[in-house]
Amino acid sequence: KITDNEFNGRYFQAVCNLQTFSSPITPYHRFMTRVSKLGAEDTRGMRMLKYLQTTPHLNTYCGLFQLQSCLNHSCTNNVQVSDAEVEGYGGVKVVAKADIKKGDELFTTYIDTSMPRRLRRAWLFRSFNFWCHCHRCEFEGDGPEVCTECQKKAENNSLFLACGQCHRAWYCSVPCQKSAWRRGHRKICRKTKSSTDAAANQDSIELSNKEPEK
Repeated sequence: KITDNEFNGRYFQAVCNLQTFSSPITPYHRFMTRVSKLGAEDTRGMRMLKYLQTTPHLNTYCGLFQLQSCLNHSCTNNVQVSDAEVEGYGGVKVVAKADIKKGDELFTTYIDTSMPRRLRRAWLFRSFNFWCHCHRCEFEGDGPEVCTECQKKAENNSLFLACGQCHRAWYCSVPCQKSAWRRGHRKICRKTKSSTDAAANQDSIELSNKEPEK
């Protein structure tokens, strides 16, 4: 016997770990395959054809999978979950996106990681009840009003300068930019279509990510 609060908590855990997937081979396809194998003397197949759709609906399934449900989230996920056919039936597979060393944790993503940091974290908090503190969220900012490295706020309606490549981090000074680059921003700094669009609409001067040559 459990309380309503415990039931709701367990239900929420299960829902958060459900994985939707589809299968190219559906029960409809299996049925049609069996009908096609009926002998010429068996007219049941021909009589049923007029009741069947020519194009079956896309089947979407939902399930709990041991490996997939144990994967934590990261905005720089190193694996992705995709549809797969397992022993002739629909299922999922976990595929590495990059080389993974023995002992490294596997991270998937729960959301669309092309969104800016503020939206990603808001979606995760609303849907999964946690604030993301992954490596990418640590070294990206929410806007030019606050320095991503030292959290200093811009004054007099001024805006801080953006990272010259990803345009998703802002710095109050060159020392802050170089400090963030050394500490780990270089590992997550990527030029994307959204960052290119942001650069076209941005009035502030960009900072270079490169360290001065010694």
